[in-house]
Amino acid sequence: MKYLFLFLVSPYLLWASCYNTPINRTCEYYQCLEDDYQCGADGYPLGYGHKYCKRFNSLNTTNAYQGLSLSEKGVHWRNQTLRCLQKELVIYSSDITPGENYACESIKNIGFKSHANCYTQIDSSLCDLPVGDITSIIQVVDIKEYRDINSWAQMKEVFGICVDQWTKAYEETENRLMQYSFVNYDESANFKNQIQQGKLLELSEKIKLGYEVINKSEYTNDREI
Repeated sequence: MKYLFLFLVSPYLLWASCYNTPINRTCEYYQCLEDDYQCGADGYPLGYGHKYCKRFNSLNTTNAYQGLSLSEKGVHWRNQTLRCLQKELVIYSSDITPGENYACESIKNIGFKSHANCYTQIDSSLCDLPVGDITSIIQVVDIKEYRDINSWAQMKEVFGICVDQWTKAYEETENRLMQYSFVNYDESANFKNQIQQGKLLELSEKIKLGYEVINKSEYTNDREI
């Protein structure tokens, strides 16, 4: 009877061990999920979560993925985003028992649904990063992800949020430039004008980059269908 009891409760003990795994940049939480749920190499814990956690952590090191790097602001975004993604899984996977039907599918759904919110947090958003950082982040992602309906949906949502913000900021910056044109020209006005022109250029590059990702996702999925 004692051994039967241990056999019955062991899945819940495993789940509890994962629940208490430290949330940090070591990516060990994803390995813990895999140990518990056994979703395989293509499952979300290893095939997406752990894979990209390791890739992003490699940036700014001697073994950086494809030699990519992030600015100081980009590194802060990465660290905050990695923690957020793991916290979301800890919270919402608590009702999923290892071994039950569709457990791995549920884990994947939770993971992907958390991406947009974690990528665009109020105090650390991809939308606020420099163009160079955004370009590096895009390059971290494998082209095959554009053919996966879950990856495609979250990329489209994230960049849709950013494009809306960038477009609004672009319009507001244009309005400020028009206002400057009506004031007396002096050195101060010229300096402000140059700053706003620089913002317009960066926002224009971001908007173009955002639409490239959105259109690339749609085009790839259309071809796949």
